[in-house]
Amino acid sequence: MRAFAGDTARTVWTLPLSSNTRVLVISPHPDDAVLGAGFWPTVVPNPGVYRSYGALRERETVHAMRELGIGRSRIRLLGFPDDGLCQLAANGSARTVFTSPYTGREGPPSTERMIPGTRYRAADLEQELERILLAFRPTVVVVPHPRDEHPDHCATHVLAHRAIDAIDRAVGGGLRRPQVLHYLIHYRVWPGDPWQELKLTPAERDAKRRAIEAFRTQTAVMADFMHEFDRPDEPFLIGEPQSDAPCWCRGENIQRRGAPGGFERGSPGSPGSSK
Repeated sequence: MRAFAGDTARTVWTLPLSSNTRVLVISPHPDDAVLGAGFWPTVVPNPGVYRSYGALRERETVHAMRELGIGRSRIRLLGFPDDGLCQLAANGSARTVFTSPYTGREGPPSTERMIPGTRYRAADLEQELERILLAFRPTVVVVPHPRDEHPDHCATHVLAHRAIDAIDRAVGGGLRRPQVLHYLIHYRVWPGDPWQELKLTPAERDAKRRAIEAFRTQTAVMADFMHEFDRPDEPFLIGEPQSDAPCWCRGENIQRRGAPGGFERGSPGSPGSSK
């Protein structure tokens, strides 16, 4: 059961743009910058097939971004593991390297590493994000909402905020903290936060529709879900939610860093869509 965003009152909002605006969108999966969804095959391919599939999804991303007027030079693919981000976030500062059960990799492809030696560890991913933040110096950062029920999505929220906080500490206030916008993809009940509604022009909506269609691997298996995001507005939460949000990763709430042992343990129930 999914309650649509329209079930919660929203106000119309205009993103103030100027020649000084620099927007950085952080997405856990290749298509999340357009709408947000992962893909779970119905068979169990070998690591080579998974790697080829990942490369195909990256090519779809480049095509989709081109439909939105974003060139290849403005896209940074980091190559971290699908269905592994929450485990990286849960491990925190641990030096244990995560191995993808799908691709068999222990680190991003060499062509997608900003820092030599980057492996599948939370600290490494945070350093990669910090490098991007320092190099790009965004005034606006767009990340998943912490109540997104896909573990990779809420974990991306955790990891991105850790990187932003680390930059704040490192520069001692010398770098303007970006405004943070949150988008939501996987949910059962829309959170009651004060959402803002960014209206799309007809041309912008047409471009987004073409971008959605560019993800052929996704529309082939979940077209209805993908096209839910073909809508005349984009809802965002500006700033942080009104209350704490759990991020369930294999039975642990990785948001509760102050709980005994670092996590709240228990059952998250049904954590939304697995797409």
